[in-house]
Amino acid sequence: MKKIIYLLLLISLLVPGSSVFAANAQPKIWGEPEFFSYRDEIFLSEVEEELDIEVYQYDAEDTYACEWVNQQPQDYAVVKSRQAFDMNWTVVNSGSAVWHAGSTFVSYYGGFPMHTHTDSYALTETVGLGEKLHVRIDMEAPKEPGTYTTTWALLTGNTRICRMFLIITVK
Repeated sequence: MKKIIYLLLLISLLVPGSSVFAANAQPKIWGEPEFFSYRDEIFLSEVEEELDIEVYQYDAEDTYACEWVNQQPQDYAVVKSRQAFDMNWTVVNSGSAVWHAGSTFVSYYGGFPMHTHTDSYALTETVGLGEKLHVRIDMEAPKEPGTYTTTWALLTGNTRICRMFLIITVK
């Protein structure tokens, strides 16, 4: 039972927006990572020993940033009502921190929910400094004509690395 409680608490620390220690934390852009307190470090070391896992400890000098490179379709593309399409963004890791697979997420962040699958995807590969990340999200245009915006974000813990937007016009 003790292992299950430790595992649930560890998951709450690693899943964006669900940390029991970061209830009042606000997402940041281009900011420093969230730091663990001394108490949290003791807790994490106990969990690591109990479950025999590694938890990545961020360096105080790590900064997160990304640079937008490309997107398809381009903003203000005209699409038909209920048309299925793939949204593709390409961004470059322009900060000094590595984006770790499994602990960095591409997540729906706001606007009109055009995605057809889950709200969040963990990176499956680590993205090093200066490396590109290609993001593809399956989407479907809304039924009603109009202009719609959807926003996705690259997140690690409580730190928002960057946001990615799409604006489409439905005819």
